[in-house]
Amino acid sequence: FIVLKNGETISNKEIQSFLKTKLASYKLPRIIEFLPELPKNATGKVSKKDLKQ
Repeated sequence: FIVLKNGETISNKEIQSFLKTKLASYKLPRIIEFLPELPKNATGKVSKKDLKQ
């Protein structure tokens, strides 16, 4: 999951090409999702349950 700063843009291809130079091929993510913000629970922590949906 990726949350971009306001006004920033990047494509999946740009992210994949960057990660190919930094990670082993078996560690590369198969899916990249862009979100406006990460879902948080009542205590302000990232809600992993909501990310899975």
